[in-house]
Amino acid sequence: MNFGERLRTARKIAKLNQEELGEKIGVTKSSVSNYEKCITNPSIEVVYKICEVLGVDANYLFQDSIVRQNSLFDTFSKDTLEVILAYENSDLSVKNGVRRFLGLDNITTFLELTIEQQQRITEKINIYRASLILEEKEIENSI
Repeated sequence: MNFGERLRTARKIAKLNQEELGEKIGVTKSSVSNYEKCITNPSIEVVYKICEVLGVDANYLFQDSIVRQNSLFDTFSKDTLEVILAYENSDLSVKNGVRRFLGLDNITTFLELTIEQQQRITEKINIYRASLILEEKEIENSI
């Protein structure tokens, strides 16, 4: 899916038509239509408003537009990424316990990774979070 398709999906999940979304983000209905058809691109300010109104992350909207280098995290399942996220959100004592249990006492912590490595991990986690939010909204709408 491209940006326009993701925007349209997120808008429909939010149960907004193009005119309503346009009013909320300060653009015309035809601008929203052009964004969804990938005829024009919204400004950074409008992207921020779109994310805020639709409750999505910019990484979700642009994930197919961003050229990524292959990384180990591209091969992880959602379950594995969920475990990584839970680990990252744990306090130090839990992390140390997990590392000891797995025999990883000397492995680098997230903060010791390079900025680029941290950004790639964070990006993948944000994409996963956005997909969970959309899945939850789709489930709610189907009930």
